[in-house]
Amino acid sequence: MKNLLQASGAWVLVAVVSLVLVGASRGFAAPPPPSSGPAGFISIEKDPSVPAQNIGINVADQPIGAFVVIVRGEPVTVQKMVFNLDLINSNGDSDDGTSIDQIKMVYTNGGQVLAGPVDGTATSVIFTDAVTFPIGKTHIKLVAKLDTSMDSNDIITVTTTPSSDWKRAYGVQTGQFILVNPSLLVVSNMMVAKKP
Repeated sequence: MKNLLQASGAWVLVAVVSLVLVGASRGFAAPPPPSSGPAGFISIEKDPSVPAQNIGINVADQPIGAFVVIVRGEPVTVQKMVFNLDLINSNGDSDDGTSIDQIKMVYTNGGQVLAGPVDGTATSVIFTDAVTFPIGKTHIKLVAKLDTSMDSNDIITVTTTPSSDWKRAYGVQTGQFILVNPSLLVVSNMMVAKKP
């Protein structure tokens, strides 16, 4: 915006500069100022509704693990989630988590993407998208594409220790940081790779 001001008989052009603050980028969300109210609660469990099964090699969006997120008190935002990728190779080769690509966290019902896609590291997959879980039970599933280096009968098991692997969780209403439960390893049902 530009304004003209008259000073000492002369017109002076004054530029008015607007400062625009850009909101939080993907993967980080600043919590609101903490309040004195009771903090929320969040816990992670294995989801038995997604059974152990055969999954295709070189096929997109194959289920590799599933969990239930239980939230009470207020919605909870989690800014980083780590899942371990445990592989048992059927022929003794060295396939590891880097053979699992395009990993996404999705709603088990409906398939909408919550986080990702990201590729696996040798031992884990790390999501840095901030995800807000509502009060109640949210069923989530990890889906991925197994690359062609994997063999039929390779076994994949996804695990997480929420208290240490789910980081920077806070209540949406109170702004208070929350420890994610439990402190024990949560193990999803194993999946068996199969070539089409």
